[in-house]
Amino acid sequence: RPASKCAPSHGSVAVRDDPIEIDTAGSSTGRDVIGVALDIVQFDSAVYFVEEEEGHMRVDLMRLGTMEGTVCVDYHTEDGSAIAGERYESVSGTAVFPPGNVCQSLIIPIINNGKWATTQEFKIRLTNPRNCELGRYLYLSRVKVIDGDMFPTNKFRESMEQCGCTEDALADVGISGLDVLFEYCRLNLDTTRGLQAKCFGVVLIGLLQNLYFLLTTYILQYVADDVLGAADPATLLIPGDKRGTLFVFGIAYVVPFAILNILDVVKAQLRVVETSRAELQRNIFRKYLNYDDVSRVMVTPGELGLGIVQHAEDIAVSGFMNIFVLVEQLGKLAVSIYFIVAENPDAVTPLVFAAVAIAVFIAFNYERTASLRDEVSRQQEALLSFSQEAAGKIGLIEAYKIRPLMGDTLHERIMALNRTSVPLALAELENNYFPGWLSKLTVAGYLVYGGQAVLEGSCQIGTFLATVSIFSGISDTFKDIFNSSLEFSRATAPVLKVTRLLNRQTNLRDQKRIERRRRQVTKAERSPARLAKLRLQIGGQFG
Repeated sequence: RPASKCAPSHGSVAVRDDPIEIDTAGSSTGRDVIGVALDIVQFDSAVYFVEEEEGHMRVDLMRLGTMEGTVCVDYHTEDGSAIAGERYESVSGTAVFPPGNVCQSLIIPIINNGKWATTQEFKIRLTNPRNCELGRYLYLSRVKVIDGDMFPTNKFRESMEQCGCTEDALADVGISGLDVLFEYCRLNLDTTRGLQAKCFGVVLIGLLQNLYFLLTTYILQYVADDVLGAADPATLLIPGDKRGTLFVFGIAYVVPFAILNILDVVKAQLRVVETSRAELQRNIFRKYLNYDDVSRVMVTPGELGLGIVQHAEDIAVSGFMNIFVLVEQLGKLAVSIYFIVAENPDAVTPLVFAAVAIAVFIAFNYERTASLRDEVSRQQEALLSFSQEAAGKIGLIEAYKIRPLMGDTLHERIMALNRTSVPLALAELENNYFPGWLSKLTVAGYLVYGGQAVLEGSCQIGTFLATVSIFSGISDTFKDIFNSSLEFSRATAPVLKVTRLLNRQTNLRDQKRIERRRRQVTKAERSPARLAKLRLQIGGQFG
C-alpha cells in the first residue's frame, strides 16, 4: 500500500504495511524520555458478545491521556475455542490515533456456518505500542460468539421449540431418538476437527478386514478343490509342485493377518471415540456455565454429572462409533453374499431365510430393549441425584436426625433400580441367544443340504467347506449386525437427554445487552466534546 499520514476519521482503523516514523521512546513504564506520562491505549471492555447472525463484531479501542500527538498500536486475533476460518475471520493490523482522537474501532467478521456450537470465544491482543503504553489489563480482550442454532442440527428446530426435547413429545410429531442420534453424528463429523480423516481410516481398515475374510475363503476353496483334490498339477499356482503351492498359500493366509493386526493397533490410536466423547463433554459443561437462573434450577447436579460421565460415553460408543461397527459388519455380509452367489447359488435360500429372521426379530425387540434401557438410566439418575443431594445436606440430616429416613429412601431407590435392571438383563440375554440359535440352525441345515450335494457330485468338497465357513461366519455376522442395531438403543435415550441440556436457555444475550449498553455510555462520556467540557470543569489536561 502507498504510504500516508495515517490520520483516519473517528470510528475507523488505519492498517499500515509500511514503517511508521513515530517517536518510539515510550515504553510500558508509562513515561517518555523526558518524564512525561504517555497516553494509554486499551480495549473498552474485557469481554465482548456477538451473535453469529450479526455477521461482524465491532470492537472499540480507547485512548486515555493528553490526546496530543499521533500514537499507534498493533492488534491481532488469536484462536481460543473459536477457530479462525470456522467461527470468525482472522484480522490484524495497526490502529492509528491522530492528535485529539479518542476512539478507534476494529471490525471482525463473524462466520455463520449454520452448524450448532456452544458459545465459543477468541482473543484480540494489542502489541507494539508507539508513543503510548498499553492498558495494564485491557491490552487483551475476549469475544464470545453466541450460536443461535439448535442442537444437534436445525432439522427438527420447529418441533423442538414447540414440543420440547422429551422422547414422548418428539414421538408425537414423528421424531425418534434414532433421528436425533443420526443428526448428532452428522454434526460430529462436520464440526470436530480432524475427525473425518480418522473415520475414513476406520472405514478403510474395516474394508481390508472384509477383503481378508473373502481371501481366506477362496484360499480354503482352492486348497481343498485344486491342491488337495484331483485337479491337474500343471494348473496349480506353482505348476507340478503341490507342496510349494501349499507353502505360498500358507504365507498368503498369515501375512495379511499380520498387516491387519498392525492396522488395528493404528486404529486404536486414532481415538475416534475419545475425541467424540471429549468434544461432547466439553460442550455440555461449557453450555452449563452459561445457563440462566431458570435453566440451572431445572438441571440437577446428578443430571449434569450423568450427562458428562455416562451419556457422553453412550452416545460416542453406542451411537457414533457403532455406525462404523455396523458398516464393517454389513461389508462382511456383502462379501459373503458375493461368494455364495458366485460360487454356490444353491445356498442363497438359507441365507435369505436367516436375513429375514434377523430383520423381523430386530423390528419386534428394538423398541422394547430401548425402553428398558431408558428406564434403567432414569433410575440410575435418580439414585445419583439423591446421593449427591444427601452428601450436600449432611448437616441438615444430622440436625433433624433423619438418618433412618434417608437410609430407607436410599433403599427404595436401590430396589427400584434392581426392579428395572432384571427385565433388561433378561431381554439382553434373549437378544444374545436368538442370533446364536439362528447361526447354529443355519449351519446345521446347510450341512445336511450341502452334504447331499457333495455326495451326489453336484458340489465340490472345497466349495462345500468354504460355504460352511461362510455360513458359520455369516451367522456370526448376523449376530453382530443384530447386536450393533440394538446397541443404538443405548444411545437414543442419552442423546435426547443431552439434547435437552444443550438447548436450554442461557444468560448470554442478557450479558450482551448489558455490555453493549455500558460501552455506549462509555463512548458517549468519552466523546471529544464531553472530555473538553470535563477539562474545563476540573482544570485538567488529561482525558
